[in-house]
Amino acid sequence: MEAAVNDYLTYLAHDQGRSANTVASYRRDLGRARRFFNHQGLTDWGRVDQYAILNLVADQRQAGRSPATINRLLAALRQFYHYLVRQRRVQFNPMELVDNEQPTTRKQLVVLNEAEVHRLLAVPQPGDYLANRDYALLSLMAATGMRVSEVVNLRLADLHLDIKMVRLGAGSKGERLVPVSAAAVAALNDYLANVRPHLVADGENAVFVNAHGHHLSRQGIWKNLKARVAAAEIKKPVTPQTLRYSFAVHLLHNGADSRLVQEMLGYSDLRVLQPYLKMTAHELSLNYQRHQPWK
Repeated sequence: MEAAVNDYLTYLAHDQGRSANTVASYRRDLGRARRFFNHQGLTDWGRVDQYAILNLVADQRQAGRSPATINRLLAALRQFYHYLVRQRRVQFNPMELVDNEQPTTRKQLVVLNEAEVHRLLAVPQPGDYLANRDYALLSLMAATGMRVSEVVNLRLADLHLDIKMVRLGAGSKGERLVPVSAAAVAALNDYLANVRPHLVADGENAVFVNAHGHHLSRQGIWKNLKARVAAAEIKKPVTPQTLRYSFAVHLLHNGADSRLVQEMLGYSDLRVLQPYLKMTAHELSLNYQRHQPWK
């Protein structure tokens, strides 16, 4: 069973271009399921049926796992069994007979208003190299809705600032070009010309580097953002994802088509932003009624 999981993880990383964090998440969830099934005497994925999976769900509930965590485990198993069926390693997909946990109550989305974003960007005042770096980084995140993993993995070759574009997800299935605002381009150009050369270590091609000259980590971005939020006296629980959602909401409230926002963010759907789509959905409906041919 472990060999099948390892083959699947290799497939995700190399053939599907999934991020290291995504692969690690699948490894944890599938490893947890495999250990449970092994403990139940099941040593082949083809012998796992819907009852074994329901026993797994019951075990996770008893262990105090949240519905969201159990749903994530089931989603990992669902995708894994699709792979096993396609590879003809099993003949039957037991996940077809298993529903998700009851839908969880979605936490209220934390979004910064435009004034709060301006306050956040005003905090890293030019004056030292790291402050200039953070200003460029936050400006780029606020202007593009980039994921923190995309910021970490951004390389110099991904920047096309002459045409105000950035390439995201290079080498993966989700690769896309995203436009960048003039203000963010100016901040990036200043950072690249006047700051990064003083920080970067030899051979490092990451756009954003730490004080030691190597690529800035996810943890580093979170830590720096937390300090900037406190300095800006913003009381909301702000994370890098908050900047991503705020970017999308600002676009929607300024009249952007939801399909544009979907293309920018690389989402498969926009359900997480549903509370902010009401006005835009109404506008799209009016536009449809005006232009649809079957009047």
